[in-house]
Amino acid sequence: MRLSYDYDIVEMLCSSARSLVLRATARQDGTALIIKVLNKDFPSFHEIAQFKREYAIARRCEHARPPA
Repeated sequence: MRLSYDYDIVEMLCSSARSLVLRATARQDGTALIIKVLNKDFPSFHEIAQFKREYAIARRCEHARPPA
């Protein structure tokens, strides 16, 4: 799966009917990150709203950096 030329997808962590959760690394500096994307090319308004709520909640959480 190609999300962007900026990231290398390492593995798929989780797949559901609505989204994929992927482990990736940034090509620029090698930073490890987790990416969550919606599965559908054209998600409904409700699915987009739910995704935005999840994003807002995740931004407020403190995340520990994974071990190298």
